[in-house]
Amino acid sequence: VEEAKRAGAKVVVVLATQREADEGRVGRQIADELGVGVVYLHGIQFSGGDEYCEYIKYTLAALVAALEASSGAAGGNGLWPLLILALSIAVVAEAGLLARGWWRGGGRA
Repeated sequence: VEEAKRAGAKVVVVLATQREADEGRVGRQIADELGVGVVYLHGIQFSGGDEYCEYIKYTLAALVAALEASSGAAGGNGLWPLLILALSIAVVAEAGLLARGWWRGGGRA
């Protein structure tokens, strides 16, 4: 906890599947000691029908929202560059997956 304080931790990340388990309990306790919030993220895609890029977008959006909420300030808090970078990475990943599928399909869309 002391190291997290020195590092300036803004949130505690816990797997959503562990919310009610020991990991969730310990995560909440650490967050209380640090005076920060807990963000629950999914470690895997929700279901087989979910697109990987949608999963990444959800994860990034949840993390950025938790960081923004922990800062207590709207706008001008330095998180917009992080959000733009994260969304850019998601778009590039999605484009790569689409191109890969297009290439494997022999050029058919």
